[in-house]
Amino acid sequence: MPLTPGDRARVLAYARRAVEHAVREGRPDPSPPRDGPFSRAGGLFVTLKRRRDGVLRGCIGHLSSPGPLGETLAEVARSSSLEDPRFPAVGPGEVADLAIEVSLLGEFRATRDPLGDLRVGEHGLRIRKDGRAGLLLPQVAAEHRLDGPAFLDAVCRKAGLPAGAWRDPGATVELFTAEVFGE
Repeated sequence: MPLTPGDRARVLAYARRAVEHAVREGRPDPSPPRDGPFSRAGGLFVTLKRRRDGVLRGCIGHLSSPGPLGETLAEVARSSSLEDPRFPAVGPGEVADLAIEVSLLGEFRATRDPLGDLRVGEHGLRIRKDGRAGLLLPQVAAEHRLDGPAFLDAVCRKAGLPAGAWRDPGATVELFTAEVFGE
């Protein structure tokens, strides 16, 4: 069930607090909220972009959550800020310039017809093959103006697989939706 606008605002406010705490203390916020929207479980990603130019500064998530959303959000905010291997850790002077986006993941559904079942802009993709895996959130296709085949090829490259590996019968391609909202 989608969050209300008020719940989205609470989640974003806490995500910002969790990023600030992580950058300042180097660890997750030890006291995340546990009421309302924070009590539900599920996978989520936190995406950090610079406000001034939209450049990505970090994006990490969990595909599922062993505990409530608040705890997962605290951990993912820390990881996005400090551990995304593509970027240096976010510094204290950068936090105010960050725009924070949260993606709450829906269920993953395997497909035998990725190109036919994929709805670009609505579905995210996960591929697994030969011990490799890659995931792209639904908004990535729109942000990079990718059509279906290009989006499928991009998730293959993210997994370290050649473009077109999604066509291989040994590949598992899964679709998922996400509730995406940001500052």
